Formats: sequence, structure tokens, C-alpha cells
Amino acid sequence: MKYHKSHPKTVLKTSQLIIIKLVKSLTILYLSFVALSSSSSLAGTFGQSVKRNTENVTEKAVILGHKTGSKVTDASITSSVKTSLITDPNIEAYRINVDTKKRVVYLKGEVPNRSSMIRAVNKAKRVKGVRAVINMLSIYP
Repeated sequence: MKYHKSHPKTVLKTSQLIIIKLVKSLTILYLSFVALSSSSSLAGTFGQSVKRNTENVTEKAVILGHKTGSKVTDASITSSVKTSLITDPNIEAYRINVDTKKRVVYLKGEVPNRSSMIRAVNKAKRVKGVRAVINMLSIYP
């Protein structure tokens, strides 16, 4: 058995760890590309492709979790919340940091307005396994 480094008592299967790492890598790749070339039409096409692939991987991760009967972990909650934020065009996900501890999600960073803040919090609340969401977001000028 392989143990996840941030949760030594939580047993994760190797396949689950691979899927979590893949979702995180796709998230970072998408955010990096959008940050570098947000005005390019190529960025939009590439972003949509990454978004679809991220959604497919997330769906497979959820299916795998159900097949193995595994518990929802903090890492999987964090990945799901980040994916949910990234796939929403009305949220600047690259400005939001997501941390999860004992199934409580902490949202930190800056958003352009109150509606984006509420939207981000509501998306985080809808993720399976989330007990609570702590909103530490601020509105930037």
C-alpha cells in the first residue's frame, strides 16, 4: 500500500494518486497557458481542450473512487474544487488558492467582484465530500 504524504493515515491506491497528480498537472498547465496568452484565440482553443481533458480525468477519478469504495480525501476534494473553478469562465481561478484540511475547504486569493466570490464559494460547497467552505477571498480593486 502507498500512503499519501500529507495524510499518513489515509491509504490511497497508486491509480488514485496518479489521477490526482494528473488533474493537478492539467490544472497548472491550463493556468500557465492562460496567464501567458489570454488574448490569443489559440489560447481559447487550447484551454477548451485542456478543460475537456480535465473534466474527463475528473469523471474517471470519481468513477474509480466509487469502484474501489475509497473515501473522499482532502487531495481529491482540492482537485475537484480547483477543476470546478477552472471550468467556470466567470471565475478567475488562477487567482484563487484552494486548500483542504479534514474536508474543510479554504479559499484564499482575490476575485474581481462579489458575484465571483459567491460563485466560487458555491462551487466549492457543491463538491462531494466537502463539510464546509471557509471564504478568505478578497475583492481586488
